[in-house]
Amino acid sequence: MAAKQLNARAKGQRKLYSGQRQRDATVGKTSLVQVLKNDQCPKTYTMTVGADLVVKSIHIPQTSDVVELYIHDCAGKEMFIDQIDEYIKQPSLVCLVYDVTNEVSLASCEKWLQKVRSQKPEISVLVTLIANKSDLTESRVVSQKEGQAFAEKNNMKYFECSAKDSKCVEAAFGTLANSFHHTYLEKTEFFKSLHA
Repeated sequence: MAAKQLNARAKGQRKLYSGQRQRDATVGKTSLVQVLKNDQCPKTYTMTVGADLVVKSIHIPQTSDVVELYIHDCAGKEMFIDQIDEYIKQPSLVCLVYDVTNEVSLASCEKWLQKVRSQKPEISVLVTLIANKSDLTESRVVSQKEGQAFAEKNNMKYFECSAKDSKCVEAAFGTLANSFHHTYLEKTEFFKSLHA
């Protein structure tokens, strides 16, 4: 699995948001991020070595706030596991991504979820599950029902996406940004009430 660390800031008080994307290699994490960044799927693919940083600003509907996602696109190969550990120490958000044509990639999400949650068990981390490659209906081996059940069991939001077709990518990341924004506002109000 690979990690994506997301940081976000809101307009005005530009908040810093730290999070992760986790999944096995070749599940399409880099393609998802490139669709988010460039509004199109890359025509060629190069295996991620180490980590790449992508920044995306997302406007929060019905507010003047903007959340900036800082996405650390980390390699998915096991050989890079030590580098991934550095990115999952203090995430605010974790995105687990699996390939709907590969049942092992969904099973691996359990391992990565435990790894992230064990880093700082006292901190609640927003977690989302993304089923990628939903366009490959003929090759699909993991049903939507299985993915949703895993997400529900682990208190995660669930999205079916296709980087190739750009399906649901913006909606998934928009929901992540909105969830972070909501959590940030709750924490801000809580700290204000302590000083009132």
